[in-house]
Amino acid sequence: MAKEARLIATNPPSGEVSAVVTVSVQDIAYYVALSGDDGADGLSWATPKKTIQAAVDLCQIPGGAVWVSNGIYDAGGRAAFGLSNRVVITNAIIVRSANGPFSTYIFGDLDPDSTNLYGCGPNAVRCAYLSGGATLDGFGMANGRTDFSSGSVNGGGVLCNSSEERLLNCVVTGCVADGHGGGVYRGALTRCELNNNYASQDGGGAYDSQV
Repeated sequence: MAKEARLIATNPPSGEVSAVVTVSVQDIAYYVALSGDDGADGLSWATPKKTIQAAVDLCQIPGGAVWVSNGIYDAGGRAAFGLSNRVVITNAIIVRSANGPFSTYIFGDLDPDSTNLYGCGPNAVRCAYLSGGATLDGFGMANGRTDFSSGSVNGGGVLCNSSEERLLNCVVTGCVADGHGGGVYRGALTRCELNNNYASQDGGGAYDSQV
């Protein structure tokens, strides 16, 4: 949807208006569906991306949105903060599911070579890493893991860089951190559920988070 904005130029010190320009500002949105193709433009539900990360990489304007259709997103990964993450969002955009956390899921994964009881290790996959004021809205997230003993050991489900990142209407289940925050580390949580997560240190559900 396009919005109109007026740009007004004045001449100091009189304040006399010298120019008025009306421009059309287009909302930025990308779309994701399991039936999609990462080679598509992602600009509509008719031409969606297949992976959330592919759409996020294109959505670089603050205030932009990525809409995600139903399904389990358990493929791909992006390294950040010393570990692979299913989704990495590093700017102030919102990634939102179309139908809520019981229809759209982001799955992490265990380290297949781990000797740790819970599957933590350097080849584990966290569900999501957020920084730069990013927002995740309406996802179920499960099976996320951190590294073991050293490295990136906080936030098995979601690792946030600060309290500026937000989780809205999310359900985080069955994630494990070898450090703090089995479900979520940092971030601000609104209308979220944290179920059956585990941390070797503090905060099985969440640690250093605003709830």
